[in-house]
Amino acid sequence: MNSRVLNLERPLVLAHRMMISGVPENTVLALENAIENHVDWIEFDVKVLTDGEMVSMHDELVDRTTNGYGSITQMTLPEVKKLNAGKGYSFGFVPVPTVEEIIQVIAKCPYPLKAEMHIHNLWEPESLIELLRKYNVQDRCYFNLNAVIMGEY
Repeated sequence: MNSRVLNLERPLVLAHRMMISGVPENTVLALENAIENHVDWIEFDVKVLTDGEMVSMHDELVDRTTNGYGSITQMTLPEVKKLNAGKGYSFGFVPVPTVEEIIQVIAKCPYPLKAEMHIHNLWEPESLIELLRKYNVQDRCYFNLNAVIMGEY
C-alpha cells in the first residue's frame, strides 16, 4: 500500500463555495445545507470591505449572485447587508454572510467540519486569525492565500 494515500472507508466530501446543490453559494444557508448533508470539508471565499469587515463572496462584482451591482470590495458592511444573495433562487431574502457568521456556524457544527478559506484581498490576516481563535476553530480552518503576505503564525 502506498503510504501517501489515505486509507478511508469513503471519499471525503467537499462543498465548494459551501454549496451542495440548489442553494445560493457562499451563504449561511449553503453552509447549513452542507452540514445537514454531513460534508467533511467546506470551502468559501473571503473579501474585505472598505470598512474592514470580512464577508464571503466569490466574485469581485456582486452582479451575478445578488440583486445589486458593483465591486464588493468597494462597499461597506451596511451596503452589503442590503444585498440579496439568493438571486435566482426562491428562498426569499438571503443575506451575504460575514466571515464571523460563517465561523459561528462552523463552531456549532456537531462534528469536526473542516473549512478552507480562499483569501482574496486580506493583506494582514491577524483579524481573521483572532476570529478563528475566538470561536476555537483554528485547528479546523485553513487559508488558501490568493493575496495574503504571510508571516509566522
